[in-house]
Amino acid sequence: MAKSLSFEFGALDDLQDMLKNLEANTDEAIDRALIDSQKLVADKAEKAMEKHDRTGNTKASIIRDKAVNNSGMSKSIGVGFDIKSGGLPSIFLMYGTTLHGQPHIEPDKELYEAIFGKRTQKEIEEVQERAFQNAIEEAMK
Repeated sequence: MAKSLSFEFGALDDLQDMLKNLEANTDEAIDRALIDSQKLVADKAEKAMEKHDRTGNTKASIIRDKAVNNSGMSKSIGVGFDIKSGGLPSIFLMYGTTLHGQPHIEPDKELYEAIFGKRTQKEIEEVQERAFQNAIEEAMK
C-alpha cells in the first residue's frame, strides 16, 4: 500500500508570496545593477578625462544612456565611450600612440583602469551585489 505525503505548514503561503515578489524584483534588480554599473564606469571615465579635455567631444561620448539591452536570456549595457559619437580618441589615449616608431602619446593608465581595471571590476561586482541584496530585502518585506 502506497502512502501519500503532503507538503503543508503554516508559513507556506507567505513563502510562496515572498518567492513571487523575489521573481518580480529580479528583473528590476538586473536592470538596476547594470545601470548603476554604467554610472560607476562613466563617472570614473569622466574624472580620468579631465586632463584631456580640449574640445569636450571625447568626454561627451562617455556612455550614460541607461539603455539595457535584452537579448534572449541575457541583458547587457554599454560602458566606456561611444566610438561613433566622438569616442575614437579614447582608444589612442588609453593605449598610446607612436610616431615614426617613437612614443608620441603615452598610454593613460588612469583612463584605462577607469574602464577595464581590476579595481573597477571589483567595484562593479559590489554595485551589482548591492542591487540584488536590495531586491531580496524588498521581496522579504
